[in-house]
Amino acid sequence: MRIINPKVFGDAARRFPRHRKAIEALRESLQSISPRNSSELKRLLPSLERYPGRPNCYRLDVGGRRGLRVICMLQIAGQRVYVYLLGSHKEYDEFSFGD
Repeated sequence: MRIINPKVFGDAARRFPRHRKAIEALRESLQSISPRNSSELKRLLPSLERYPGRPNCYRLDVGGRRGLRVICMLQIAGQRVYVYLLGSHKEYDEFSFGD
């Protein structure tokens, strides 16, 4: 998949140095997959869950239980990823799309 805003991964790695390897692994995983449907996407990214109320938006965990959260838009047909948030659980809890 093509990551539309790859800078977010470098920014997060600088903000969360303890999770640098997990952030880099997620970036590499996203770039290396080409899922054909949401079932295959879930198999490739086991922590993936739909983000409520948003089409094509998902949430996933990075770095284990005390790690980080990601909110992203995944377009399977276009093989694109846009990351809205790659941050702490607190940032995730406070996140809003601003509607």
